Amino acid sequence: QCRGCRSCPIYEVDKLPPEMMAWPTDARQISHGAKRTIMCGPRHFGFTTTEQGQKISLPSQTIMCNDGAWDQLRLECEQASCRDKQKNGDEEDIDCGGSCDQPCNTCEDGVWNGDETNIDCGGSCPSPCPPARCNLVPIKLLEMHPAYTVTSLTSASLIDPRKIGTRYTVECAPGASLVSGPPVLEVECQNGRFTPDLSGIKCSSPGDASLKPGSTRTELFGQSAEDASCSLQTEDPSNSCCAFRGELRGLMESGCANQIFSEDQGQVQQFCSETAGSCVSRMRDLVNKYVGRTG
Repeated sequence: QCRGCRSCPIYEVDKLPPEMMAWPTDARQISHGAKRTIMCGPRHFGFTTTEQGQKISLPSQTIMCNDGAWDQLRLECEQASCRDKQKNGDEEDIDCGGSCDQPCNTCEDGVWNGDETNIDCGGSCPSPCPPARCNLVPIKLLEMHPAYTVTSLTSASLIDPRKIGTRYTVECAPGASLVSGPPVLEVECQNGRFTPDLSGIKCSSPGDASLKPGSTRTELFGQSAEDASCSLQTEDPSNSCCAFRGELRGLMESGCANQIFSEDQGQVQQFCSETAGSCVSRMRDLVNKYVGRTG
């Protein structure tokens, strides 16, 4: 503490330029050591000018009462402009975004946005996106099916299992019977789809006896949503269970399944988004549609 130090005169906040604000607003705090933070108001940016006349960004300035005198106010405020070659106001980058007419370049922000077809590529970005990756949904479904054994022929260290060149073998699981196709089907991701088609092999397990004659569970990939959703059960295809499963399958095939099985962060974030029209919100609406129905 400073013994004998004098208080400062009341800092007349109301006499500040209209583009400036002060905090705290209590003008009675004038004792030695009292502080005021001065800042620029909305749509203004703060700066200070050096002796050489150069403007240096200064968002705010805290002044203090020192033995009867307030620190000199060096802060200046100017209205933000979308043509001043500085990032200020509500701009997202220098002179772009926010209330500026010019949108910012989103092709280098590491986020899937704008008209990009993937993170920072495609659309209006200068870099094209890598070749289309394969939909993993059929592979995932076969992996979960007891009649099939799926083996990856690609290194386990591969980051993206959907990229071009990824290879799998599909064969009947122990105890399952080969209905048609080769004993082992080897497929490879080529330009967005697995070749040859996964429907080239059909296997049947003992639990498939309840299916309609001539069908196997792998036909889920080729049938319509309504037929496929009910090929696993014997009840009336018009009931709510079949209808729900058909709509759910249609929703997943519209792109949602590819997103949730994706190992791409942008795709997964898009799936989980709570915005209207996202997969999560559409699935929630579908569940609410069928809540309480029979079947």
